[in-house]
Amino acid sequence: MSRKEQRTEWDRLDKEWDQLSKEQQAERLTQLHRQKRAKDKAASAAEVNDSVSSLWYHPERYSPHDLLRVEFFELIQEIVPQVLGKLRDDVLPSYEKLFEAGFLNVSDWGGALSFRGSDKEDVEQLMSEPASLIWQLRRIQGTDYDGLVNDFRATFEEWCWEHGLLDLWSWNVPMHTLFVWTAYVRPSASGELKWAPGFLKTGPPISLPISLTWTWYPELISREAFLAKVHEGVEERLVEAEEEMGTNLGFVKRTPPQRSGEEDDFQRHLRWFIRFQVAGGKEGEIGDPDTIAETLEAKAEELGLRKRTDVDRKKWSLVEALRDSTTKEALELAQHEKRIEEMDASHRWERHWTQQQKSSDEGGHE
Repeated sequence: MSRKEQRTEWDRLDKEWDQLSKEQQAERLTQLHRQKRAKDKAASAAEVNDSVSSLWYHPERYSPHDLLRVEFFELIQEIVPQVLGKLRDDVLPSYEKLFEAGFLNVSDWGGALSFRGSDKEDVEQLMSEPASLIWQLRRIQGTDYDGLVNDFRATFEEWCWEHGLLDLWSWNVPMHTLFVWTAYVRPSASGELKWAPGFLKTGPPISLPISLTWTWYPELISREAFLAKVHEGVEERLVEAEEEMGTNLGFVKRTPPQRSGEEDDFQRHLRWFIRFQVAGGKEGEIGDPDTIAETLEAKAEELGLRKRTDVDRKKWSLVEALRDSTTKEALELAQHEKRIEEMDASHRWERHWTQQQKSSDEGGHE
């Protein structure tokens, strides 16, 4: 299939999808994902034998566009793993300081991220859109915290720019990964790094009937043996929950596709885009010189991500990208900026970003 035919087919499918009602979209996705489950059985066996990770998700909550973005981050992890290393080394320390200062913490609502003064609605928003933390950080007050917030914003902004993650949606998985690394799983200092799960449109949590009254006789049973017994009990409940999820609750398990053998043009072009956008490769060194420019433009449009060569570093920032988005935070940001024009004290963090930008410009970073 030629590039033009592929683009025509993509446009046709996109228009067809938009014409479906939400109920029809949900039914179509459920059918497609149930068909895929048969193919995933072999991958599930590989998961046990070769530690191939997989994730549960509910297909009614995710469009094909959402799944394309999930695959985008899966491929970044495979093709440009150093991106995660720099997230750990350059950004994580400043993020952890927000926890150490008590501004960020783990909420009582399902163990998700929360911040000082947040309510349940705020926590739910952070669960579905972790990048909204950039906007929520505006609530912090006091010079003692300004430095911590500004340092985190500066390091995260520079990391996003370096790796071509220039729009709001592309910050969600990295933000969620920083939270998981800080609150749950310390990232390896030398081993393989992985993104936190990218399926962020979560529904109600799955309740597990696990006893909290384990009986331990420390003189008779070692700590290790007791923990093994507890783990065994929790594992049994998880297996029961997964059976219920797959049989009655409509969940399916996604296993990242194995990258061996031949790949189709769609995935090959997505890989080209990642090498260009995230790894910083040059067009002429990535793919067919006659089609690479058109291919990269098409992938940027499909993902909803501005090409790094189309954005001026002197004009781009986290706040600028947030302002250009169509989210509620962007509208609130515009209103907020209008209100604080006469409130100079509220401009501390904006002055910080201006100074950061000037320093960047003087350093000649493009």
